[in-house]
Amino acid sequence: MKRTIFIISGSIVLLLVFSMWVFLLLFGTPQNIEDAFTNLGLGSDPTPITSDSNQTLEQTAQLNIDAGTLVQLTTKPVAGHRFLSGASSTTDKLLYAERGVGHIYEIDIASSVENRISAKTFLAVIDAIFSPDGKFVALVSETENGTAVTLENLEDEVDYDIPTNAKNLEFISDTELRYAVTSQSGTVGYSFDLTEITTDQIFSIPLTDIDIIWGTDETLVINKPASRLRGGLFRINGSQMSRVGESGYSLRAIASPSSNGEYILTVANLNRGGVIESRVFNETTGELRSLSILAWPEKCVFDTTTQNSLWCASSASELSRDSQSDWYKGLVTFSDLLWRVDTVSGEATLVENFVETSGRYIDVTDISIDQNGRFLLFKNKIDDSLWIKKTN
Repeated sequence: MKRTIFIISGSIVLLLVFSMWVFLLLFGTPQNIEDAFTNLGLGSDPTPITSDSNQTLEQTAQLNIDAGTLVQLTTKPVAGHRFLSGASSTTDKLLYAERGVGHIYEIDIASSVENRISAKTFLAVIDAIFSPDGKFVALVSETENGTAVTLENLEDEVDYDIPTNAKNLEFISDTELRYAVTSQSGTVGYSFDLTEITTDQIFSIPLTDIDIIWGTDETLVINKPASRLRGGLFRINGSQMSRVGESGYSLRAIASPSSNGEYILTVANLNRGGVIESRVFNETTGELRSLSILAWPEKCVFDTTTQNSLWCASSASELSRDSQSDWYKGLVTFSDLLWRVDTVSGEATLVENFVETSGRYIDVTDISIDQNGRFLLFKNKIDDSLWIKKTN
């Protein structure tokens, strides 16, 4: 009996040794654990795994959006989201993509019903950008060499080619996607027409480490924020750049959607040893107004129905000069309060304490507002869950 066990054990060991020898012979020594899985076909670029129920409308949850003014919509992590608002409240819907797998869900706000509208699976999805009408989605996946983008038509399952490592993706309209590609020589901005299936170059500049604020008639670029490097905000016209507003350390910005950025919210440390503050710059009058709270662009959205108004989530915590960069890196989190800000006076009015309302710490990011100004939609950066907030 013991001899039989010994023979079986020895055979298993020899089989394992032989398998390792064949692996090394075919693929060589892997540089890391990801290489080993890639050689086995488990870590390649985000090839979709098609489900039989890909385009079958499947109800996945019955929510209760009317349960209160603040409602958690998901427990699953979310990569991206967008409101799809119709003429009446009965047609108000939103879409979101599940982080990691890229499944697409639709929530009818009036009925509180959630349906999965696409079960096509992609690997390592970290971001999702939807067209205004919800027909198209650009899914961004992590790869060994950076990121890959899959642009998909959700109605007929047609995919379009977008360059590897394309960044700053945004739909300007239902049929136009903007994106940028960076190389050692600089950054080039492109427009992809989904009707004609054509690509046009918008600008080419020598800067590389930038973020882009797309507009229908103009484009703004800003240096990536750094607490010890002064950044600037620039308007782009082809290959020409002109400065907008003041420069500063840790500079970040967003522009109001009306009038192509009449108002620009900036956050900056104006001097190397100074305090970070938020300011609103009025391009029409040239006036620069300091806000009474610190409002980061990822936590703010301009009101869609009321002029001179911002919705912002901001913590009451004291912040150091490195707090902003540490937040981007995921080293710190905050427990936010919700404020309504008057962009003319700079005064902020407290609207809600999220901890008191939900019993949860909510670190707001990726905030948006519906076209009728009735709902705010945002992620909790702590767990990437999706939340909705009634504005009145």
